[in-house]
Amino acid sequence: MKSATLALALVLASGAVAWADATISVGVEGGVMEFDDRMSLGNAGGVLGLRGGIAFFGPTRLEARYLRSSVDVAGASATATEISGQVRLTAPIPVIKPYGFLGLGRRSTEVKNLTARASNNGWMLPFGAGIDVPLLPFLVVAPEFTWHKRLTDDTQNLLLANGDSWNLSLVVRLDL
Repeated sequence: MKSATLALALVLASGAVAWADATISVGVEGGVMEFDDRMSLGNAGGVLGLRGGIAFFGPTRLEARYLRSSVDVAGASATATEISGQVRLTAPIPVIKPYGFLGLGRRSTEVKNLTARASNNGWMLPFGAGIDVPLLPFLVVAPEFTWHKRLTDDTQNLLLANGDSWNLSLVVRLDL
């Protein structure tokens, strides 16, 4: 009976510690986004983003993410806006901490040239990895790679941004 009581106390205590360690974070990111699934940077444009999250249960973080990117290629321009939610797991390593994430998001894309304009919306599956590098106890920078897998196939015949894409960003995050 003593063992069962001790085990229950440890489980409850570990849960209490995990919730006590809960942190809210806000961040910005900037980098490059490739508008197709090639790794060539041939259709790459700048990307800016905002994010907010809550960390709990040790290495787990839930994040909301907003990304906006645009590119001009061969007389056409494309703009993509994506809003997603993600679950992120961080490796329990001291100081520099690698992490991976998986989410679900909705992307709105518009492509236009001098004579035509087309737009579409689709569900995306963002997943990737990064490395948290703390600069101060409350300030973290993280290089991060994200692959955006298109889940819906309701795209029109767009000149650009017609499928999977990826981005490489530097995230600056404040843990409050």
